Amino acid sequence: MRRLLGRQRTSTAVDQLTARERDVLRLMAEGRSNQRIGVELY
Repeated sequence: MRRLLGRQRTSTAVDQLTARERDVLRLMAEGRSNQRIGVELY
């Protein structure tokens, strides 16, 4: 456990996304259409 917690975390491309971009990505992963994503986010 100590090794896992002490391990330096590397940044990924997803870490660079804004919260809004992660919301869109999550909805895409759920299989939502572009139109449905727009409806849900606006």
